[in-house]
Amino acid sequence: MHACRDNAYEDALREYSDSLSLRPGVAAVHVMCAAAMVRLHRWRSGLAEVAQVLLLDPENERALMLRAKALGCLLRSAADNGQVEELRRLSAVPGASLVAADAHGRQPIHFAAMSGQLAVAQWLALQEGVSLVAADAQGRQPIHFAARSGQLALVQWLASQPGVILVAATLQGFQPIHFAALSGRLAVAQWLALQEGVSLEAADADGWQPIHFAAWSGDLAMAQWLAAAGASLVAADAVGRQPLHIAVELGHLEMAQWLTAAGLSLVAAAA
Repeated sequence: MHACRDNAYEDALREYSDSLSLRPGVAAVHVMCAAAMVRLHRWRSGLAEVAQVLLLDPENERALMLRAKALGCLLRSAADNGQVEELRRLSAVPGASLVAADAHGRQPIHFAAMSGQLAVAQWLALQEGVSLVAADAQGRQPIHFAARSGQLALVQWLASQPGVILVAATLQGFQPIHFAALSGRLAVAQWLALQEGVSLEAADADGWQPIHFAAWSGDLAMAQWLAAAGASLVAADAVGRQPLHIAVELGHLEMAQWLTAAGLSLVAAAA
C-alpha cells in the first residue's frame, strides 16, 4: 500500500544523506530527491549515480526526469501517511506535480483514499488539477479506495463532492459496495446500501455480487448482514457458482456451515 518503502538501503541512505546535507550549496530538496530515488528498486546503480545526476548536473534532461520521479514518490508517500504540511511544502518545489502517478496510475489522491486520510483528501481537492474522480490503470477512483479502507467519514465526504458517483465501476466492474464487502468494511457497506442507486445485487464483470465477495473472504458478519438486507444466498456468478460453492472451495468452514444451516446444499446449488 505504501508509495515508497524499501529498507534495503537504510544504513547507506542515512550515511549518504547526513554527508550530503553538510555539503555547501546542496538544497534540502536534492537530498530528499536522492533519498527517494535510492529507494526505488530499479535504480540499481545506487547512491553515486543518483548524486551525480541530481546534484552535479541539475539541468540535464535525465536529471529532471529523476527529480520528477523522486518528487512524485515523495508526494504519494506523504499523502499515504497523512502529512498535509509535507505535501504543502513539496508541492511548492519546482517540478512537483500533485497528479504525478506511479506505475499503476495511482496519484497522491488515490493514496490518501487508500489510507483513509480525510484531511489530506480535503486539502488535495482544493489544489489545481487534482480530480476526485481520477481513475488509475484499473479504473479505480478515490471512492473505491476509500470504501476499501473502511473510513466511513472519508467515503461520506467523497460522496458529497461534485462528480463522485457511488456506483462508479472499475474496468472489472467493481463498485464501492464490492470493495466494502470484500474488505469486511461493514459500516461502509451499510451506509452505501442506504444510498440512492446502490444495489446489493450489483454484479462485476464475473457476475460476483457483494455476497460472493463476503463468501470469498469468509466474512460471516458481512454475509449475515447482506442476507438480512435482502441479498440472495443463491445468487449465481457468470459460471454458476453460488456463495456456498465459493466458501467450500476456499475452505471457509464457518461460512459453509452457516450457508448450509440456511438450507443450502452443494447439490441444490449446482442444480
